[in-house]
Amino acid sequence: MSNSNRRPSEDNAPHKLKNRRGGKTVGDPMREGEAAPKYAAMRIQQDEEFRVRAEQLDIARAPIESDLRIAGLVDHSFFDIYRTAESLAAAQHILLSHFELPYPPNIRAIVGGALRAGPTGGTDWHLLLGLYRNEQEPFVKEALAGAIWYSCRGGMVDDVVTLVRDKNNGGSRVILLPCLMRSRKPHARAALEEARHDPELSVEANYLLRPRRKRGAKGSVRDGSTGSQNEAE
Repeated sequence: MSNSNRRPSEDNAPHKLKNRRGGKTVGDPMREGEAAPKYAAMRIQQDEEFRVRAEQLDIARAPIESDLRIAGLVDHSFFDIYRTAESLAAAQHILLSHFELPYPPNIRAIVGGALRAGPTGGTDWHLLLGLYRNEQEPFVKEALAGAIWYSCRGGMVDDVVTLVRDKNNGGSRVILLPCLMRSRKPHARAALEEARHDPELSVEANYLLRPRRKRGAKGSVRDGSTGSQNEAE
């Protein structure tokens, strides 16, 4: 039988192909690594560290969840407060009371990220701004920036412009840029243009300000700024 008519054999399966230099199959290094005592010990250590961190997180979060449960806002975990806008709004005074306590940064970030201001929020807008300005832990500050982003409506954008222009607020300001993009106020757009020249904000600002394209006839796209047609990407 000629080579062209030979049926593929199991020996030619990808996992059995030989490495020309070492004579091992492609899957051998992975299987050997999994069997190695060092690898097994490393996996056991990683699993244990993850279990301990998860347990510590549950313990640290327990007082908050207890207060939320007493108020009838959660059944099983902290994240039940996100089920409805009403439950999140009702939880604000409990969240604020715990945010100022000396919890680990990851717990404070979870709480801070759930704060909401505005008509349906329940937290005072200027209080939220103050918490953001004064926060020194980067992880928590980013969570508070997210809370501001969720809360920002209408005239609130003026305060966000001030936050974005204040370089003391660091890289967390990048989370606030979409607030400026949503606004039609000229000074909001001006602040976004300025962000193009800020090393901490330039990538996101340039992305938000990229030329918009509108889909035209027959699958082509029309550049919204120049009106020229281009091929669809």
